[in-house]
Amino acid sequence: MAFAWGTGVTERKNRQVMGVAEVDLPREKVERMGPEGLWDDELLAVVLRMGYEGRTVVDVAGRILKHHRPSDLVAMDPKALTGLKGIGLAKAASIVAAFELARRGLEQGIGIAPCIHSPRDAVSLVADIRNRRKEHFLALFLNARN
Repeated sequence: MAFAWGTGVTERKNRQVMGVAEVDLPREKVERMGPEGLWDDELLAVVLRMGYEGRTVVDVAGRILKHHRPSDLVAMDPKALTGLKGIGLAKAASIVAAFELARRGLEQGIGIAPCIHSPRDAVSLVADIRNRRKEHFLALFLNARN
């Protein structure tokens, strides 16, 4: 099967990660298992899309995670990543943009149902209104599982 990419046509087998079965490639694993079935380096490899000569994209992603924890990548400047071989400004910008989207989603509470086990848990959910001048009325509705 051939792909038209850019101005030339490249055979798919030449673009595969050498020594890795196609079902084990990160993008294919996302399709087969969902993103929760991948390791951190594989998730980052999906964002990076490709490695460089002599290194697979999973190798490059693993090296990034060796130098920077995933939690550090959330607030990282793209230029801080460009010091690693194989990471130019475009790949660094892709990483930072992906983490920014995730951060915004978490900030809005998308897809995450909070679990309240104690009053402290409830306070943390409404802490953003603590210093506001206007009075607010809030209600927290709990089910049997909190």
